[in-house]
Amino acid sequence: MHEPTQDDITPASTEPPDRLELTRDVLVFQAKLAMDGLLDFLLIPVSFAAALVSFFEPRRERDAFYRVVAAGARADRWINLFGVGERHDRAADAGAEGEAGMDVVVARIEDYLKREYEEGRMPGPARNTIERVVTRLREDTDGGADEKDPGGDPPRP
Repeated sequence: MHEPTQDDITPASTEPPDRLELTRDVLVFQAKLAMDGLLDFLLIPVSFAAALVSFFEPRRERDAFYRVVAAGARADRWINLFGVGERHDRAADAGAEGEAGMDVVVARIEDYLKREYEEGRMPGPARNTIERVVTRLREDTDGGADEKDPGGDPPRP
């Protein structure tokens, strides 16, 4: 598993993210954690079985275990668990089509949804829900939930 370095956890931008970006990053990170956990859960019995197969194969064919390890390493790189903290150009991250990581897949889905929304092809209820959520998340730029109301009312959650 990839251990994070200071470069992995320090965003390139010095400006803090807005609520919409933070929400997106949290959701992507949680999805990646779930996928990484599932990968680890599956690799335990599969790697053990591959080790047993490798142990009993003729000497020149004892690579089943190492193929599982290599596949696990590729999957780990694809998930890129701590990539949500990186700020970089999406196009530079793509690489070969077959090697596109989870960050690229999420970016493509996000771009598709934005395009559908902007071109008016999104169903009304979904469009209304997105507008309400985005408006709520952007309130912090207008002095919303992060700042105290000068009128004495408590901030909305």
